[in-house]
Amino acid sequence: MIQPRTERVLVAGASGFLGSHIVQELVDRGNRVRALIRDPCKRELTVKAEETIAIDLLDASPRLRHALEGVDVIISAAGQPCTLKRKVDRRSFRHVDPQINRVLLDMAIACGVRKFIYVTVLAAPRLHELDYVAAHEEFIADLKVSAIDHATVYANGFFYSYLDLLDFARRGLAISFADGSARSNPIHEADLAVACVEAIENESHKIEVGGPETFTRREEVELAFAAVGRKTRVVRVPRPLLKAALPLIGLSDRRRSEMLDFLAAISAADVLAPPQGSRRLGDYLCEHA
Repeated sequence: MIQPRTERVLVAGASGFLGSHIVQELVDRGNRVRALIRDPCKRELTVKAEETIAIDLLDASPRLRHALEGVDVIISAAGQPCTLKRKVDRRSFRHVDPQINRVLLDMAIACGVRKFIYVTVLAAPRLHELDYVAAHEEFIADLKVSAIDHATVYANGFFYSYLDLLDFARRGLAISFADGSARSNPIHEADLAVACVEAIENESHKIEVGGPETFTRREEVELAFAAVGRKTRVVRVPRPLLKAALPLIGLSDRRRSEMLDFLAAISAADVLAPPQGSRRLGDYLCEHA
């Protein structure tokens, strides 16, 4: 295991599912951690950090410069949540994710931050035209040409996104947009946090990471139904039918519309990454069931 030297690290998106695990991993390794969050009501989720600062990056607050003073490394897991659950913020991924990370990157360069680490989605090449993926790629293009050392961690599906699947299983019926044969190796946020922290000393600019187990999409659905003790029931929705409905969904919730489009696309595509960690998806779903 790579042991990074002690650093002062700012974690953006520190109150999220991944961000909170990154904070914990950094603290466990003896780093000084400053947590950056958007919602001040979520301070209790970052209690392990040395300091927690609430700033809306889209507001480009002057307080951001103060937040970055003395910081050696930034790890950004900031952005719109990738879940189908309704959220207060319904703006598109493109409206939020690239914008807040550009603000953070520009200030990082101005403040002399040594390295910027960005966590993004792992996707097959043909998925890059999707709004959800394109929003991340827009910022990565800026990061690649910036005047700062950087690394991008391309992560396969996070375990927490499978809580949506668990909700479908509780209701007794899941929706599929493909035949279920596509494969993936999702990763627990705690295992992904290890890769993010080790990226501090990793010289590679591109790090791909997935979990230790590979499943078909059908097997993932079966794990969710098994976790709630119900028989697997799946209804197939043709993707053209979903495509026709997305503009209507997007009128009230752009984020959910883009998330549905992405989920439908990956349901028919193999998305695999080098395995890391030991946490198992079946155990995770049972814990949350």
